[in-house]
Amino acid sequence: MNHTCPICKGKLPGGRSSPAYPFCSARCKLVDLGNWLGDGYVIAGGAAENADELLGDLDEETLAALLREPS
Repeated sequence: MNHTCPICKGKLPGGRSSPAYPFCSARCKLVDLGNWLGDGYVIAGGAAENADELLGDLDEETLAALLREPS
């Protein structure tokens, strides 16, 4: 299978066994991270005006259970 880096489109040395997989290098990994942190990528979906739009119908106990750290 032909594996290419999603950032530079170069071939991955070693394919899936590459230490930087799915990227070709540590540089491309950092470029990708910078894109996420710098709003270079956007996940589709409508933005909520406030938390009440999303959580308004939940009672306090249910909300607390959702926010609880997984054990």
